[in-house]
Amino acid sequence: MILKATPRWRLLALLCLMLPASLASADSWCAQPVWVHEWGVQTFGQAQRPRAASEPSFFHQNPPSSPTTAAPVRALPADSGIRLLPVLQFFASGTREIPIGIEVGFRFGIASSWFPQVDRRESDPNQTQLFWDNLTLRERPMRAPSSTDLPWVQNLRARESSRWIDGRSESERFVYYEAATRERSALEVSRGRRWDLETKELRIRNVSQSDVHDVLITHLEEGRRFEWQIPRIPAGRRVRLRVNATETTTHPEHALQSWSVPDPFQTAEACVMGRAPSSPTSRAAGHALSRAEVALILELWGDEFFSQQGTSVVYREDESSLHAAMPLALYTDMYHYLILKRLGLAVWRGTL
Repeated sequence: MILKATPRWRLLALLCLMLPASLASADSWCAQPVWVHEWGVQTFGQAQRPRAASEPSFFHQNPPSSPTTAAPVRALPADSGIRLLPVLQFFASGTREIPIGIEVGFRFGIASSWFPQVDRRESDPNQTQLFWDNLTLRERPMRAPSSTDLPWVQNLRARESSRWIDGRSESERFVYYEAATRERSALEVSRGRRWDLETKELRIRNVSQSDVHDVLITHLEEGRRFEWQIPRIPAGRRVRLRVNATETTTHPEHALQSWSVPDPFQTAEACVMGRAPSSPTSRAAGHALSRAEVALILELWGDEFFSQQGTSVVYREDESSLHAAMPLALYTDMYHYLILKRLGLAVWRGTL
């Protein structure tokens, strides 16, 4: 008997038919990117939350009385189909619904409010962790968002490029969380030898274990304005500065350049395959946000940063410092992967 060779393509087709459906299709698509942008401001000294950033009355301060019955996103099978905003916003192309899980911790403080409602909160006297086990990103909200006249909420809702986030019984364009912490400012600021109405000398020391970036210092006194800019102060290092009074204001422009890029949604790998929903995204791929987002931060915080009498010090936290103080873990399904950007700012204000 003569055996005829089976064409290679037929053999491959036969093998695929013999495999279970989940295995046969496991590597047949590229996961699509979802961009996640987080920004927040930490305050020290006399710095205060601006009035425009007051919280809506519908934000939550207590966890739910009953747990959700939906399975957490992190528990989705690695090879299954899909089971049906500090501030977080999500950006993605296409029309597909995207499941999202979020876990955020405050290692040095207690969460005071959040939105939407969490699935659970775990805390002790020193730290808190918040869990959203099963949120869904959609092009349109499942429910009408709660009414509010706060400009910052309306601004975030008007960002049509961001996805709506559906929670237990609420829809919003962002996830929000806030906590009171026991952290101290990374920078100690004191007067130098020269300190008069025309010239100021400052001594600055980074007392933290992480570098700080984009340090912007403003001192206003008797109609005179003094400004300093330092790209980076390494951990444990001291800096001495002397500057004369100026009539110009450069800090907002510098902030736009340092904290934003024209299009933050360009970075994406050509093809990501074989993602497991149980594997979280917990490290940031940089800090730069869109210019619209930075413009909103400056709209809310610009006066506190740059226009108060006395001395104001603004700096950008290193991503490693953010991860240590406020660990964040994000989950999604195997059809998507997450690109996380975290812009953590701190402001200290007082009188030297």
